Formats: sequence, structure tokens, C-alpha cells
Amino acid sequence: MCPNAPKINYTSQTIALPAPSTTQETPENIVDWAVSKLGFTPTLKQAEILLSTAKYLILCCNRQWGKSTTIAIKALYAALQTPKLKIVILSRSKEQAGLVLAKMAEFVAILCLPTRRVLGQSMSILLPNGSTIAAVPHTISTTYGRTAHIFIVDEAAEVSDAVYRAASAFVGHTHGKIWLLSTPTRQNGFFYNYWHDLSGTWHRVFSNVHDCPAIDPDFLAMEERADPIAFSQNFLCQFTPPANRLCSRETAAAILRKKGDDKPSGAGIVNHLRGAAAIPAPRKYIGLDLGQRFDHSAIAAIEVTWRHLGHDPYLFTEQYQAQMRITSLHRFPVGLSYEKTYELVMQRLTQEHRSLELIVDAGGPGPPVVDRLRASLPGHIVLKPVIITGGKGRNTLTGGYTGIPRRSLLSTLLMSMTVGSLTCDEGTPGWETFVGELVELSGATTHPAGGAMHDDLVMAVTLAVNAAVRDSPSLLPGQPSQPETKDRRAQYGHQPNRLL
Repeated sequence: MCPNAPKINYTSQTIALPAPSTTQETPENIVDWAVSKLGFTPTLKQAEILLSTAKYLILCCNRQWGKSTTIAIKALYAALQTPKLKIVILSRSKEQAGLVLAKMAEFVAILCLPTRRVLGQSMSILLPNGSTIAAVPHTISTTYGRTAHIFIVDEAAEVSDAVYRAASAFVGHTHGKIWLLSTPTRQNGFFYNYWHDLSGTWHRVFSNVHDCPAIDPDFLAMEERADPIAFSQNFLCQFTPPANRLCSRETAAAILRKKGDDKPSGAGIVNHLRGAAAIPAPRKYIGLDLGQRFDHSAIAAIEVTWRHLGHDPYLFTEQYQAQMRITSLHRFPVGLSYEKTYELVMQRLTQEHRSLELIVDAGGPGPPVVDRLRASLPGHIVLKPVIITGGKGRNTLTGGYTGIPRRSLLSTLLMSMTVGSLTCDEGTPGWETFVGELVELSGATTHPAGGAMHDDLVMAVTLAVNAAVRDSPSLLPGQPSQPETKDRRAQYGHQPNRLL
């Protein structure tokens, strides 16, 4: 209790803060204010944060760095300087957001300022000048009827994309500021994407444990021995995938090729054709994953081409190597009707004038769409409906359907990426969506983890890749070349040469 605190009349919503008697009592510089009034001496990085006037500020710092304390001081200073300022704090839970609010309350007490709660909000502070600070729950309903001049997201890497997207609208009408602070976690989500945004929109501040000599070195050594991955995230501030993920962003990024890049890549398994025949004609495969009520539908195309590696003087053969390339990626909006999806798919397919194979995930709502496609597809498009199963082997089902285990499909995709048989040109539309889905797949279940909901584009690519590997086993290591057959030559228009 401050004995000299002024008596404040709370009959009005806005409360006037008594003006300071001298300029020394309220320094204009926030760093001086923090030192003289709150007893907080910031480090150079913390001072950079306090002094930053950036509209969009993002902090990537280790545990126990002082992120919450620094932002609490910055927010409180702004609230005291600007009457009726609205500040909203969001985190992975209301209790976590309340930690920032609690730090502000401690500083308010040091300043001997009388406060009370905002009417109807349990975790909030109403300052004497009418500025408000409130912590909100991690739910979509948080967004209803709120506005903010400053929107703070604590432990932002743990906040779901859906909640953030809804809550970030708080500052839309006010042209307000957004401050994100977190220790990194997964290689996906809005915090990861904003941190790697090179547009210059965000002012980024990075600091890890090497900038924090006060942390116990014995504790750090113990943590690193116990769990190196968690240590690299929590204290070295590295965006590393959890141990149970199927794929990392580094693995996905390795398949990107600059346009015009013609460097050899692939499994290293070469097909030998007799004579000096022409390079086999390219083959195209299109995968279609049909979404349900809360899922996207997605379509992806890959093309298999053949690289001429030269003449083998010992076998008197020409050598070729197969290569897959993703040529298009597209995910349809959630909730799109099957009639509209069918129309959009047909529009894309009618633009294809050469032989190709369409592989459709026919599970769930698939059969009616498959029946319509069968009745309307032109003759040069071969339809292959697939049922994705949880079993261990491929099965031939009635009605021309094929059952393929989900884990087998994804294993084929990941293997083709790892050996370099699958590539994608840089700048291909839909690439980031594809990778965002891919890095969230759990190794335990092969389904999305970490709060993600969708894998539609990944499955569309997987269906196309699986069909390509079925026809050209040499795309994967250790697989023998299959002889060219009369049916396959007729279907794909190959030269009449037999693979050895």
C-alpha cells in the first residue's frame, strides 16, 4: 500500500492520472523510466525491444530470457503515455496470458497507481487514465466484439493458427500494433512463417542462451544431455521438428530446383534401352484428394521425364534415368460442394491433350464423383480410383478400386524425396501449403499432429507419386527396371524399345 497514493474517484469510466510535478519523475525515454521507476536494467537486446517503434514486432528468444517482463514494461509504458489505450494479450491458455498481465500488475503496484478490473473481464487492469489491459482465452470466440491498439501474443509458437487469424483482427480497424514473442517450436504455423518472412514487414529480434550468462551452466549441460532436440528449441532457439514427425522442412526444401537447373538427380538406377532410340515420352499423373465437410479437396500433377545419360560401350545400350517433377499444386476452399469441385476438376482436365492417369482418393464421398468422372472423362485420361486403407498390403477391390495402405503411400513419397527422384521448381504456387501439411504429419499415426487439420494436398501428391513409381520402379533405389509392355507403349506412346 502506497501511503502517498492520491485518492481517485471511480464514479466515471475514465480516470485522470495526476500530472507529474517534474519531468524527472516521468522520463520520456522508456529505458530511463524502466531503470528509475521500476528498477529494471535491460540488456542491449531488451533495450532494443523497449525502444522499438515498429508496428509489427517479433521476438524469438530462449526460455528465461525475460521476454514477458520486457514486453510487460513496454506495454505498460505505452498504456500510461496514451489515455484510453486498449491492449489485449493472447497466449496458448488464459493462465499463460495472465502471466504477462501479472507482471504488469506488479509494476503498477511499484508505481503506486490505483487500479481496478475492467467491467466483466476477470483478468484485466483498468489504469487511472482509462487505458485497459486484458488477457483473453485461446478460443475463436475470443474475437467477438473486441478491438485493440496493441495486440500481444505470448508463446506465439504454441498458439493455433485458427485462433491467431481470428484474434489478429483486433487491430484491423484501429491500425494497431502486433507484438509476437516466443521460444520456437515446430517448423510451421504463423510464428514460423512470420519469423522467416523476408518482406521487411516485421522487426525481428533474436537472442539465445549465449546472450544469457546468468542461466546456470550446469543446468544447461544437463538439459542438453537429456534431450538435445528440446534443448536446441528451448535454449538455442532453433526451429526443429519434433522427434515424431515424418518430414522436416529441410528435407522438403531439398527437392526444390531453380528454373532451368538441369543437374542430374534421382535414385541412380538407370534404364538401358537397346539401340540409339529416342528418349521415352514423358508421362503425366494427376492425384485428386476429395475433401469432406471440414476438409479441402486438392489436386496435384507430376510429370515423369527421362534424362539421357549417354551410351554404354560394354552393353551397347543407351542409358536413361527417370525423374519426377511436381508441375502443379492446388487446394480448393473448405466447404466447396462436390458439384463445384467436379466442375473445377473437369476444367483442369480438359486442358490436358495428351495421355495421363488420374488417381482419385475414392474413400468417403468419393464413389459418386468417381462414377461421374468415369462417364465424362475423355479417352486419353485413364481413371484409377484408390481406397486408402490402414492395412499392410495393396488389395484389388471390386468395381476397379485398389486398396493401398496410407503408410505405404507416404513411405513412397518420402523415399522419392530423400533420393532426389522427386523435384519441384521454385516458385510453384501451392508449395508452402504442401510443405505446411507435410511437416505436421506424425510418424506414429501418419496423420496431422500439432493442431493441424489438413493433409489434402500431401495426399494428392502422394497418389500421383505412387502411380508413377508403380510404372517406373527405377525411381526408387533397389528396384529393378520392368520390361516395356505392349499395353504401356500403346497407353503412353513410347518408342517400341524394350527395357532390359
